[in-house]
Amino acid sequence: MKILKIFSFTLFAFVLTGCGGSSDDPVVVIDDPVIVEPTMVTLSGTVATGVAVADAEIVVTDKDGNEIDVTAVTDANGNYSVEFSGTVPTPVLITVLTTSGEELSAIVDDPSTEVANINPITSYVADTILATTDLSAVTTGDVSSAGQEAVTSLFGAGAQYDAFASDTFIAKSDTSDFDTQVSTADVLLDSINELAGTTDVAAFIAQTAEADSTLLDSTEFIVSVATNLALVEGTGTNIEEVFDLQEVDAQLTTQLSDVALFQEIAEGVITSVEASGLTEEQEIAASSGLLEIIADSVLTDDVIDLAAADTVSKNVVDNLLDDIVTVVTSDEVATLTTEELIATAIGSADEITTIIVDSGLDLSTENTDFSAVEEDLSQAIIIENTTEWNNGKWDTLTWQ
Repeated sequence: MKILKIFSFTLFAFVLTGCGGSSDDPVVVIDDPVIVEPTMVTLSGTVATGVAVADAEIVVTDKDGNEIDVTAVTDANGNYSVEFSGTVPTPVLITVLTTSGEELSAIVDDPSTEVANINPITSYVADTILATTDLSAVTTGDVSSAGQEAVTSLFGAGAQYDAFASDTFIAKSDTSDFDTQVSTADVLLDSINELAGTTDVAAFIAQTAEADSTLLDSTEFIVSVATNLALVEGTGTNIEEVFDLQEVDAQLTTQLSDVALFQEIAEGVITSVEASGLTEEQEIAASSGLLEIIADSVLTDDVIDLAAADTVSKNVVDNLLDDIVTVVTSDEVATLTTEELIATAIGSADEITTIIVDSGLDLSTENTDFSAVEEDLSQAIIIENTTEWNNGKWDTLTWQ
């Protein structure tokens, strides 16, 4: 019986140990299952034609031509953002329809892309690629390569496609917005619009990209860019932002220098106008008018005479500032929008230039005598409210 008791005690102890009776045994705890949320990535950018494209719906299409279920509308500054699960499912085509009916687009071929701006230049690149290649066949680097080729054709070697496509892009809110510290790329789009005139901008870019010359071979474009840069509030916007100066050739170096020099002259004119006690809208219009006269005077047969520009500028400011101020402050233009007022000042400037040219007046001579044309100037400005001239409305205005 003693043997049985010992066996029973040992068995009881074993059972206790097996049931966790010993405090030295590990205790296994089963946690709740971990749910891993998918990583979301954001693709954002700015839609602009020089002016921000607001309230436009963003459409993203995958490589098979299927529309991806994302919802985005551009804000007042043309900015948008869309989210994807995991990574951007490249290649994708992003399109947007402007309020004027123009379709803009951009292709994203790199899944690590975070910024994708959309503008006439990215549209040209997208159209160029898709003209010969299906979207499904686009691979990482194709867009960058095509983009570099495009901006080189448009502006010259050293121009950077990223300035238009993937760098932070700030666009003006409307055509008369000169307060915003916009990107240089946006200023270049403004000047492209001006040079295109009545030609469709997309067609103009395509024609220019396929031509032997670049935009900066045009002195008209140089003056336009310099003037538009000068009109931007502040001094943080300059032509070199869009170029890698290590890659530019001698000719382009000279052209960029011409832009910088005329921008400096234009900024001096604007400073003179600011001392006239005008409203902001009147200052912009008056500056635009004076710069129009200066530009017309330093451009001859597609050659820009920057050596004479300082003297021309001084003669114009000293003799014609009061006259342009009269235009922009008259009762006849009081109800015009800023855009219309600018057009009116430029129209007046064109009339003045015609008188100067017809009279043979040499603005490159110091202290040019304007007395011979005073009478003609007094009859130069015709404004008619019933007729539109590039958004400017004209009526009779007495010239001082």
